[in-house]
Amino acid sequence: LGSLVALYVSALLGYLLKGYDTGMLILILAVLSTLRHSENIQRLLNGTERKVNLFKR
Repeated sequence: LGSLVALYVSALLGYLLKGYDTGMLILILAVLSTLRHSENIQRLLNGTERKVNLFKR
């Protein structure tokens, strides 16, 4: 979950430091990552999973 927060924070920083295009690209990647792992995140929030692995194959 911390990795997802880091992605969203980096999108904001990318927007502030490098401009709209960079921020939007990172934000799109963050949203896609969130969608890909939404089931794991839901289990984490329900307390049935201990961590979300973003690098699962």
